[in-house]
Amino acid sequence: QETVRGLEEEVIQYRQPIESDWRPILAIVNLIVPGDEEGNQNWVENRREFDESSGRRRHHTLEEDGVVIGYGCVEESGDPGWFRMQICLPNHQLTGPIADDLHAKLWCDLHDLGASGAWAREWATLTDVANYFVRLGYVETRRYSPGGRQIIVWNKPLSEIA
Repeated sequence: QETVRGLEEEVIQYRQPIESDWRPILAIVNLIVPGDEEGNQNWVENRREFDESSGRRRHHTLEEDGVVIGYGCVEESGDPGWFRMQICLPNHQLTGPIADDLHAKLWCDLHDLGASGAWAREWATLTDVANYFVRLGYVETRRYSPGGRQIIVWNKPLSEIA
């Protein structure tokens, strides 16, 4: 467990997720991606049931005053050494110190894991999330449209991670 103080002196605790965290994490995901409850439930279940025999992962629940306020992880998938970066915070948090602290924590995890780089993928309609990754220096590498909904993929080599 690790404590980080934000700019306004709120105390955010990072810890490994426990079973009771998944319901509030799902509630946050439903705020971020409204109208896709089934897809959001699948996303949470995939995080909860991650098969560590098929790749490495680090993940963190963010808690403030005993309340789950976010989740973040890096999961190895696809190309060896490349990890998917996933940030789960309400949109209004993506431009503030909590998001930056979470991202920095995940960068440390990537370094510890010997990663080559990080990639992210999200619905194109989630412009706050897209702006977040672009602000952090990720480069768009692909767009595709499964089922008519456009997805953007970004990546950033570890050599560019400060």
